[in-house]
Amino acid sequence: FILRKWKQNGSTIHGGHGEGNKLNQLSYPSEIFIDKDRNIFIADWGNDRIVRWKRNENRGITVAGGNGKGNSLNQLNWPTDVIFDERNNSIVIADFGNRR
Repeated sequence: FILRKWKQNGSTIHGGHGEGNKLNQLSYPSEIFIDKDRNIFIADWGNDRIVRWKRNENRGITVAGGNGKGNSLNQLNWPTDVIFDERNNSIVIADFGNRR
């Protein structure tokens, strides 16, 4: 069991532009993953997409989904988690609604 105290002077680095589907907005983000280059991958549950925010940029890009809710290969349905597999240069997504 480890107890850590975090500094109270954090800042918003991504998002903060209200809920929505623009590339500087999120809708019910569920999980994040930060790779070795400090890129942030966000499972944007409400928009059925995975967004990558590069370090020091003010908007992300959609790297998976973003084509409406569905079960086609270019669609997601409530993505709940994401990681970046650096060894294989690929993202791994938990797509809850499609059970894949």
